[in-house]
Amino acid sequence: MPKGKPWSHDQEKRLRGMVSEGANIVNMATASNCKPDAIRKKLDRLGLKVVFQKSQKTRTTTSTLLPKDIITHEQAPSKDAVKISKVLHEIGFNLQLLGSEKYVTSMLEKLNPEQLARVKAILGKNDNSRLRKELGDRQRPF
Repeated sequence: MPKGKPWSHDQEKRLRGMVSEGANIVNMATASNCKPDAIRKKLDRLGLKVVFQKSQKTRTTTSTLLPKDIITHEQAPSKDAVKISKVLHEIGFNLQLLGSEKYVTSMLEKLNPEQLARVKAILGKNDNSRLRKELGDRQRPF
């Protein structure tokens, strides 16, 4: 049950306008001469939501430039990686298990000569320096 004075239609309209403009609750409370908690409750009753944007504090950090061929969560995979994963998936590899040397070795041992030739061909065309280095450091099972 509301404790304060009822809101007029003009006050509600003004509140809706402030929400659509992206005002925060503190600014709405100041403009409406109300407490922030009263604004929160009224917004809830009206079915309105305020999107909070947390301020980003400036931090001093030491940063290192990353090589271009390291994939981060913000980068799309390279075209070569997509081609390789497509071929491996078509052959029957579980792409989530490619990090397991034991799994990859067992899968390569099960391939028929035609499938093995496809794997060799697609990996041979690969132009990813990181993958090339990784494959070069190990004894290739194919």
